[in-house]
This record gives sequence, C-alpha cells and structure tokens, in this order.
Amino acid sequence: MTQYNIKFIGLDRLFSNHRSEYLDAVEKVLGTGTVIGGPHIDEFEKSLAEITNRKYAVSVTSCTDALFFILTSCGIGKGDEVITTSYSFIATASAVLRTGATPVFADVDGHYHLTLDQVRQAKTDRTKAVLAVNLLGDCIDFTAFEEYCNKEKLLLIEDAAQSFGAKYRGVPSGKLGLASALSFSPMKTVPCFGTAGAIVTDDKDIAGTCSSLRRHGKVNESPSSVILGYNSVLPSDKAAQLNVSLKHMYQWQERRALIADRYITGLNGVGDIVTPGTRDGAVHCWHKFMLRTSRRDELQKFLLHSGIQTQVHYKIPLPSEPIFGQKRPDFFTNAIEYSKTCLSLPIYAELKDQEVDYIIQQIRDFF
Repeated sequence: MTQYNIKFIGLDRLFSNHRSEYLDAVEKVLGTGTVIGGPHIDEFEKSLAEITNRKYAVSVTSCTDALFFILTSCGIGKGDEVITTSYSFIATASAVLRTGATPVFADVDGHYHLTLDQVRQAKTDRTKAVLAVNLLGDCIDFTAFEEYCNKEKLLLIEDAAQSFGAKYRGVPSGKLGLASALSFSPMKTVPCFGTAGAIVTDDKDIAGTCSSLRRHGKVNESPSSVILGYNSVLPSDKAAQLNVSLKHMYQWQERRALIADRYITGLNGVGDIVTPGTRDGAVHCWHKFMLRTSRRDELQKFLLHSGIQTQVHYKIPLPSEPIFGQKRPDFFTNAIEYSKTCLSLPIYAELKDQEVDYIIQQIRDFF
C-alpha cells in the first residue's frame, strides 16, 4: 500500500496554511451582521478592476451567471449566433443557450484554444459575437482576435474563468474584448470556499445592466425591478475570503509555474505523452496541468492505485452534448481527440516537491 494520498484539489491544505486569515475575515463579516453588500464587496470589486485593468467589476455568485449576464447585457438573444470553442466546460456554451441564442462551435488548436481560421469558417450572417475561452490558464492571441472582431463588427467576450492572473504580451486576462467573466470556484487559481464569479468591463452600460441583473432587475436602491433579473448577489463572507486569497495569488501562481516546469522536464520523452505548452508572449497561470496520452484511462487507474488523484476534463466535447443538438459532432477533430486522451494532474501551490517527483516517477514507471 502506498504511503501517498495526493488529492487533485488541495483546498484543505490551503485552508490549513491560512486558517487564521480566513477565519478572521469571515468573523469580521458575521460580527457586523451585514452579510450582503458592504465594504468587503467593495474591496473585492475594486481589486478585480485593478488586477484586470478594467474600469468596472461586478461580483456575482458564479462565472456561469457572469457569462449569461454579459451576453444578455450585449443584447444577444433569439436568432443570434455566438461562435465559441468546442472544448471547454459546459457553462461556456450553456450561457449562450440561456439567452435564446445559438452556440456555434469551432475546433481548437494544440493549445486547446479557438483559432481565427476556425472562427472564419463558422461565421454566418447571424453571427453576433465570439466567446473566446482561455483554457487551462493560457491565453489566446488577444491582438489577433480583437483586430478580427473589430473588422467584422463582432462582439468579443472573454471567458477568463481559468486564466485569472495570466497575461498576453503584458495585457492581463480579463481585459480582452467588451467584457470578461471570471470564476473563483474551489478549483480555480484564486479559490473561494464556495462559489463566486464576476464581470469585468470598461463599458458603463454593461456594468450597470449586469449589476441590475444580479439583483432581480433593480437599479441601485430603487424598489422597482426595471428588467427581468435574477438572484446572484455574492455574500459578503465569500468576498472577505477572496480578499484574503487575492493577497496570495501571485505567490501561488509562481509556485504552480515551478511545479509545471518540474512536470514538463520530468515527463519529457516519456511514452507518447504530450505536455502543455505556452503561447509566445503569454504568461500562464497554470489553472490546470493537462497532458495527452493514448493510454489515458489506463494511466489514470494506475495513478489512483498509486495514491494519486487525477481528473479527466471535458470527456464529452461540447458539440456532442445532447442539449446543443449538433448534427456534426465528428467535425471537431481535435476536440474529439483531446476528450479521449487528456488527463489533468494535481497542480496547486501546497504540493510538495517530493509529491510532484513521486507523481512523475509513477508516470515514468507506468510507461
């Protein structure tokens, strides 16, 4: 029996390392009795705007709502098409479906991102927006996408759920296009002990509409609901937790980068493994470390027996999900291949070097 029990998510270790900070922050909120709104929300939103170099930040309870609110604020609805990736978490495309619009899928490249060639092929007269995803913590080519969308008069929206803290040629993730959606779920690089999301934008109208949508359609302190809204107000104690996490985010990011380098070096040339790369000019935040191998399922079982938890992400390409009713899921060659070959290894700041080395050695032993 192995002496190791390496979890895929290290939230328990993170809490142990910063226990007093988190408990003090939550106690301050609960002690005031103000658990909705207040200074902790204001501090959180101000920090997000500063980190992403945006004018406005609107906190919500999930990135799923953030995406939906952005799309709704942009006037996207029935009859419109939104081009997005075929390889991502389902919330990316389901947010489009919630508006009544149609998600139009495009295949991805070796970095798991949309390419402009794929977007051009997917564009029709009904295309209104491109919803680009920075998968795993890497960034797409911001400049190329912005130039294309401006030329074609398409809205550009960024799903930055996995890339908070990443940059492309000095531009922070969260700054791309008209508005960006952020996630702070327990698996994210800046985690919340619960669920949280946010919208960041430079557009005052989008910020105002998103703020109204999260509060049953109310504007500021008005008792009237001016539009159909929802209940997506972030609790103050979650904001207080995240204010603690934000203080450590770059230190954690540096540690994840060291772990990623250790994985890449240790797994170089092992079996048929393909390790993730980084785009030129991009600073990766390493939300995930996802390798590819034709023996994915065998390797996952072997590692679990060795005391190592891993995860398979996006086992079903989005075009193959029944809710989207696509007729040609086989058209997305790369997405289908990745759904069968990708395996995510543990990568969080609290992993010890000897644990990373043990994971590497077990994979080498398997092959």
